[in-house]
Amino acid sequence: MRRFALLGLLPAFLVIAGCLKDTRLIKLNADGSGTITMTSLMKTASVEKMREMAKAFPGADGKSADLFSEDQAKSGAAKMGEGVEFVSFEKLKTADDEGMKVVYSFKDISKLKVSNEPETPQAMPGAAQQPKKEPITFKFAKQASGNLLLTIVSPDAKDFKANEKAEKDEADSDAQQGMKKELLGGFKISVQLEVSGKIVKTNTPHVNGSTVTIVEMDFDKMLENPDKLKKMTRSNPKSLDEAKVLMKDFPGVKVCMEPEVTVEFTAN
Repeated sequence: MRRFALLGLLPAFLVIAGCLKDTRLIKLNADGSGTITMTSLMKTASVEKMREMAKAFPGADGKSADLFSEDQAKSGAAKMGEGVEFVSFEKLKTADDEGMKVVYSFKDISKLKVSNEPETPQAMPGAAQQPKKEPITFKFAKQASGNLLLTIVSPDAKDFKANEKAEKDEADSDAQQGMKKELLGGFKISVQLEVSGKIVKTNTPHVNGSTVTIVEMDFDKMLENPDKLKKMTRSNPKSLDEAKVLMKDFPGVKVCMEPEVTVEFTAN
């Protein structure tokens, strides 16, 4: 059973290695083809820790792991469905972060599968893999009016079930608050869709021009509201409607709780 807990989105390695900034921009053409640009960044200090830890795994031979590699990027194409192809790879390095920018192309968005989980750095040799959740999928059709209709199917909303029981509401100590900031500070994931035309109608409020935010979670903003965050992660909504109210206008969170998000748009 899925629990209504935002912290469940975090893969276990983040507790060890620090937090990622992971963004995905899907650009959709009128014929259903398009591109996906994926950008992943991690604090350099966390990257160095992971490299040191990787040396201890069997087969590492004391060598530093390449956590953001072109081989990893290329292998990602097959995971996103039929017709997805690797286009380009770029390593990124700033004063504080390291990561990569990868571009893929797809021929038919209805065959595309996009994860709403962060793109984790290349696994350490011998390390156990975390199970992946169901990806976001899409349906695409031309309307009688000539407009195009994209339907975004979110497994989290589709499979929503209330918690079996609410967690005990206890005040977090200063130490616990500090630990949350240390583990989750800087973590951000964003999945956006940009259509090559004008959006006519949609059932999500998270629209800016021709771009729809499918999901966005910015823990820096969320941690600025510890009481609200605690209420959200420990709540026990009895229905999807109650969950929608809980999520509405929460700082740092953009997500439409409808099982299917529809975006009708005109072609350029």
